[in-house]
Amino acid sequence: MNENLKIISTITRKSLWAWIKVILIGSIFVLADLIVGFYLIISSPQSGMAAGHVNGAAAILVFFMIIINYFVTNFFPTLLILIGFLKIPLFIVLANKQAMSSAMYNAYNYKLTDYIEPKVQLLINKIIAKQPNFVKQIPNWKIFRVKLIQENKQDGTTSWFFRKITGYCLKKVKMDDVNFSDPNLNYAEVISSKLKQFVQESLEPSMLLVWIACGVDLLLIILAIVFR
Repeated sequence: MNENLKIISTITRKSLWAWIKVILIGSIFVLADLIVGFYLIISSPQSGMAAGHVNGAAAILVFFMIIINYFVTNFFPTLLILIGFLKIPLFIVLANKQAMSSAMYNAYNYKLTDYIEPKVQLLINKIIAKQPNFVKQIPNWKIFRVKLIQENKQDGTTSWFFRKITGYCLKKVKMDDVNFSDPNLNYAEVISSKLKQFVQESLEPSMLLVWIACGVDLLLIILAIVFR
């Protein structure tokens, strides 16, 4: 039990570092976008747009006119600022994806996938206990998956870490080749086997998407400086 806790702690630490690493990289580029973009606009002789005191709907109209004016006169710096703000949710999504990929990869390396089958069997048993005839009339995997995910979220016998990984795998795993109408189908064995296969085929977490986002960002910064 203590050994399992140590493994979970190690995997959690690695996943957290994967998340923090992407957030740090993203933060640097977001700040660079905003600082460079605002500096180029402020220092541009074409920046600004004269406007009197307005309020209400007129203020909104003037605001959009100013934004359009900036795009016309300072296209790349303005685009850089806009991209900078849009990159905030993008890097959060990439960080979450990186953390989950890291957790799955390390869970497989540390053999924690051996716990998947009993976990799935536990979830199925809970569903059967609530609805005894449910497994006899499963129309497709989508409905079964919803039930399993729901039971997984409500399961208090396992840690948040295991529930998170199990839920993620249940959402992503493909069951197109499984005939759920087969009365002799061993649900726990088939589902756990598919889940193990999915985790095994998940390659080591890649930072490719993060570096592509950073590369596009760097290109925009260069274009903004050259064509200001």
